[in-house]
Amino acid sequence: MESYLAVVKTENNRIAKYQDFSIKSEADNHIATYGGFTVSTPETGDIKYWVVDSAAKTLTHDSATQTSEEATAATLRAILNLESQVTNRRLREAYADSTWLDAQEVLIATERAKL
Repeated sequence: MESYLAVVKTENNRIAKYQDFSIKSEADNHIATYGGFTVSTPETGDIKYWVVDSAAKTLTHDSATQTSEEATAATLRAILNLESQVTNRRLREAYADSTWLDAQEVLIATERAKL
């Protein structure tokens, strides 16, 4: 992504339509034609976590929401990984000795508690 954004349209304090530019004057020319405002591209974060204040013509990164959603996604991946290890073979083996399966269920419950 380039250094400047011409934010043309916003919805619910999020960018709906934009164009990126390497030179601020090009971004300014773009908004003169299509409307909107020019901002510097945030150095961090994914675009879906950028919060727009159209009145103040600012763009900020909502790092708390991004961190929280990334942690949730990581936990869900960990749960899926643990659950995928409980195969039909492991279930059959649990009839004789359920130690491994019981330990796996504890790990899964620990991960679910993080949600």
